[in-house]
Amino acid sequence: MSLLWGLRAQQDLYYQDELHELAARHPMFHSTMTLSRPDPDWTGPTGRVTALAQERVKTVDNLAVYLCGNGGMIKDVTDFLRSKGLCPIYREKWYDEENEE
Repeated sequence: MSLLWGLRAQQDLYYQDELHELAARHPMFHSTMTLSRPDPDWTGPTGRVTALAQERVKTVDNLAVYLCGNGGMIKDVTDFLRSKGLCPIYREKWYDEENEE
């Protein structure tokens, strides 16, 4: 299982200890955070989670996806995944762009 998680800045990161513990207990679990507005000292991936998904997902064979976030991200990632073929996609919209800062 892979978690691709997009946030704005380091101050938005949370559950990091829990994610490290999950990875230690479950070797098949991986998490990657990407920041769209990172501080200069950030060494991880940057940009939106949509770009990270496009970079990391090469095939939808044996893939099931759960998307949670704003409507624009959900639409963009869903469109990308569907361009690769068919797989189960579960969606949960938390907010829309007009509610973003």
